[in-house]
Amino acid sequence: ARQRAFDDLVARQNLAPFQVVRLFCGLPSDGVEALLSHPTRMQDLVHDPYRLNSFGRGVYFSKHASKAMHFCDGFGRIVLCKVALGNIRSETERDYERESVPAGSHSLLVTGRELPAQAPATEDGAPRVSRAFAEEFVVFDPAQILPLYVLAFDW
Repeated sequence: ARQRAFDDLVARQNLAPFQVVRLFCGLPSDGVEALLSHPTRMQDLVHDPYRLNSFGRGVYFSKHASKAMHFCDGFGRIVLCKVALGNIRSETERDYERESVPAGSHSLLVTGRELPAQAPATEDGAPRVSRAFAEEFVVFDPAQILPLYVLAFDW
């Protein structure tokens, strides 16, 4: 049923095959469970106690599993999803409150940013940053996301 709903969305939006891609998503453990339960509201997915969602209240994806790992809460689970990116808008302006993309777009492309490292602070107490500059894609509609596999690992 979920596959059919995803395929219907792709057909309704008349998306070309290159506009639907497989990407990695890292979420806290409760976010992974919410994603797998077929949410209809983005609020069910977006939980960001660390303010990593600096380009809006959407779900963030990457071509690279290592980038997605930055959004896990230390439990070592990421999700490989089929994502209907549609018309992509490139974005450099941070907006923590953004809840949708501009008219005519289906997703955002963020070219890369520094993230807090998942390591203790430096000796002088300064937070470590990770130079994770791989591009990210952000979607704001759960219907654009079809989870395929949950990847669990130790790290």
